[in-house]
Amino acid sequence: MICIYCRTKGTEVKNSRLLNGLLGVWRRRYCPTCKATFTTKELGFADNLFLIKRNGKRQRFVYEKLLVSVFTSIDRGKDNDNGSSALIAKDITDNSIYAMLSLKTKDVHTHDVIKIVYDALTKVNPYFGERYMYHSEYRTKIVSEFLKKKK
Repeated sequence: MICIYCRTKGTEVKNSRLLNGLLGVWRRRYCPTCKATFTTKELGFADNLFLIKRNGKRQRFVYEKLLVSVFTSIDRGKDNDNGSSALIAKDITDNSIYAMLSLKTKDVHTHDVIKIVYDALTKVNPYFGERYMYHSEYRTKIVSEFLKKKK
């Protein structure tokens, strides 16, 4: 791991604990070069997850992309407290990834991700689910088919 202060490689782990839900690791690190101590939260729970895109291509899952799309669905503009929206978005994203991992496969289709996230957003607030769907024709098609099958 690279030191966040002096940018040298080779920090030492002084303390390590599992984060809530076993989704990551909290570590206290020490840099022998600059003598700095800092904390990292390492979320390696989705490192081996791959998306199967519509065109059949396999692509590594990117946590940040999902987090941004969920945050965009929750955020209500400049008058809203973005801190609380970010925490809600992070919780929904983490729970969605946990649901994907419970599928017991490392290859997840895009439409499965959309369904899982839509359900999670709708449980929090139906408006959030609708905003999530609004930004993609593909998403709308998938969820409308999914809702028909549910009935």
